[in-house]
Amino acid sequence: DTSRSLSDGQRASARTIVGSYLRAVGRTRVQVVTYARRASALLRGWRRATTAAGEIDRALAAIVPANGSNVDAGLAVATQWLAKVRGTRRVVVLTDERLADRLTAMTGAALREQVPAGTLVHVVGLLDGAAALERADDLVLGELAAGTEGMAVRAGGSDIDAVALARPVSIDDLRIRAPGLEPDPSGCLPLEPGPSAEDRLASVAPGLAEGRSCHWSGVGASTADRVTLVGRIWGRRWTRELVLDDGDPVEAARRLIRGGVAASEDDALFTAAERASRAVNHGWSLFAVWGGRDVYG
Repeated sequence: DTSRSLSDGQRASARTIVGSYLRAVGRTRVQVVTYARRASALLRGWRRATTAAGEIDRALAAIVPANGSNVDAGLAVATQWLAKVRGTRRVVVLTDERLADRLTAMTGAALREQVPAGTLVHVVGLLDGAAALERADDLVLGELAAGTEGMAVRAGGSDIDAVALARPVSIDDLRIRAPGLEPDPSGCLPLEPGPSAEDRLASVAPGLAEGRSCHWSGVGASTADRVTLVGRIWGRRWTRELVLDDGDPVEAARRLIRGGVAASEDDALFTAAERASRAVNHGWSLFAVWGGRDVYG
């Protein structure tokens, strides 16, 4: 977006995001399209991101803002360039969200028609102040991103990591469906009650980032046989069903104790967990097992 409606801060944010994205995609071939009332390509042809980054940054710094914010014109030029290549097609739209009424009135489906089928579109709403890249489905062009399994975000400032636009780095809007189980409220997933005791939802926001882990526990009848995880990776729905089994009851009991399953030693569940843990605690002073090749195990 090179319209006059952008502030100096938003223009600086756009350059930062573009630069970070180019570093993240490495040898991917890229083209940059600028749009105001009209749209045009910044480079003479498709270029490797690693070799074109400097030229792109200098060109963006030299742009003179113009009237208009015709993002549909930008998408049309992007489509012309995408028609020349094979393979994965992605578009990242940067906008200050100050668009003409005719554009804000367009549905996500109408906007999706502006890009080739199978093209994934991310939309970035440019902010004036400093803000890390955060998911924002309520963007003016949010439906365009969602309809292509892309992601809508807002970001601003001079220290933006755009790697999340290059590859998924989290499972967003994570939900756990656990029929027959009452989630332990001391876990790292806050409890969100479902419509009934048979359909509880637990949620973590904004998501579970790569490299992070989370412990979740539930209490219920032995008939509970599965837990379903639901979330979004970019704009694509993600689901995993975990079938429950007896597993290792000793380790499960120790996890419950370490997680502080109860606030009081008198709690029946806590007492049962201590006994099942086979560890030195209020329930056990010593535990030994006989057997094995050498008689002692």
